[in-house]
Amino acid sequence: MDIDEEQLQLESIRRSFAEMEAGHYIPHEAMKAWLVSLGSEHELPPPKCVCGEAHDEPGEHEGRNGRAGL
Repeated sequence: MDIDEEQLQLESIRRSFAEMEAGHYIPHEAMKAWLVSLGSEHELPPPKCVCGEAHDEPGEHEGRNGRAGL
């Protein structure tokens, strides 16, 4: 990994922490429950951001290498 890649990675991490501090994240247990349910007869809907907003569109809260923030 060169210096430019390291700087991009650090900026991505900083943006991710800023999003979390702003209340844009999915709790670990909610994500885990959803993942465990995949393929089962009782599959759960995808978990939602704790802020209550839908973040389905690419680019919303964009920051992690162009990926959606959630």
